[in-house]
Amino acid sequence: PALVTRSQDLPVLTDGVVRIRPFAVTDAEALAEIWTDPTIRARNTVPEPSAGAALEWIAGLAAAAESGDAWEWALDDVEKDQLAGRRALKGINWELGRASAACWVAPTFRGRQFAARSLRLAAAHAFACTSRGTMVGGFGSCEIFSFHATKFLNSFEGGAAVTNDDELTRKMRLMRNFERGECHVHAAR
Repeated sequence: PALVTRSQDLPVLTDGVVRIRPFAVTDAEALAEIWTDPTIRARNTVPEPSAGAALEWIAGLAAAAESGDAWEWALDDVEKDQLAGRRALKGINWELGRASAACWVAPTFRGRQFAARSLRLAAAHAFACTSRGTMVGGFGSCEIFSFHATKFLNSFEGGAAVTNDDELTRKMRLMRNFERGECHVHAAR
């Protein structure tokens, strides 16, 4: 049996710079504009750039999330409160706890680490998943996993920081448990 409910609501997650949230019908016009980008069109399967096609696409996301096949989030710029792209977990295999991570970012928002930031947010739900052949947890200088009760791998609360940066490990050890008590931080090698 699956460890999580497949039809659960998509979580809204933010790090204060980016936010991933369920798509809404109000995103249709912005999606149509984003889909005109030649880079996004060349690297992704997206509908024709129209509000009508965007509304149909958004409606299909709910069905995919309900079936447990894929989770697709709108990727927002928190400061501008504007749609910046999309983060997805696709091909979800609930029994094996695996999925593929995918993202596209509108040209206006590129170069600001929105893809990496949204991956860290989605990684809380992507334990043991891969993106382009690399295990989630192997990107950037640090990734965070949540072990909250709603996550695939849970301990009711808690989490893990994964890093291969010795200096960051040292700093995290100083911050652990609000600088009191025991907490274990291990550097990956």
